[in-house]
Amino acid sequence: MLKVPVLLDDMNDSAATAYSASPERFFILGADGKVAYAGERGPFGVDIDALEARLKELLVETWSSQ
Repeated sequence: MLKVPVLLDDMNDSAATAYSASPERFFILGADGKVAYAGERGPFGVDIDALEARLKELLVETWSSQ
């Protein structure tokens, strides 16, 4: 089973402020808790293909190390 932790921001926007996530921004955290992918500010800087490719890379890395 694949477990995917998700970070939700609080009502004070602490995560959005810490990651400069306004107006929108996608981040992927690796298994080590470090940023493995940081997307550009959206909506026009969002590159879904790059996001998907990085997710696939990380999944392969995770599954091959088990």
